[in-house]
Amino acid sequence: YINGEVAATHSVKTPGETTALTITIDESGKAPKAGVNDVVFVHARLLDDNGTVVRQNDVEVTFEIEGDAQILNPGAIKTEAGIATALIKIGNSNTPVTVKANSNNITAETEITFK
Repeated sequence: YINGEVAATHSVKTPGETTALTITIDESGKAPKAGVNDVVFVHARLLDDNGTVVRQNDVEVTFEIEGDAQILNPGAIKTEAGIATALIKIGNSNTPVTVKANSNNITAETEITFK
């Protein structure tokens, strides 16, 4: 409160059950490129209905890729603090690549185009 009026609020919520996945590409400040043996981390996050990361460990997530790229991690990847990370090697083509993640019948998909 400042001069009797609310200036800021903060709330903390416990995450609910996992209802969704989201996929993000870790570019680390530099856009990945095709044709130069580039590799990127792809993160799948477990989310609840509010979009809060469900920080569970050891939940298996499987990744699939369609297009000129390959997943370097073998088999299913287990979460750590609600995040499973795959390593993807980018091919030579700059055509779109589709990355899919699946965990407990919850699926996410994203399309990436490399320069």
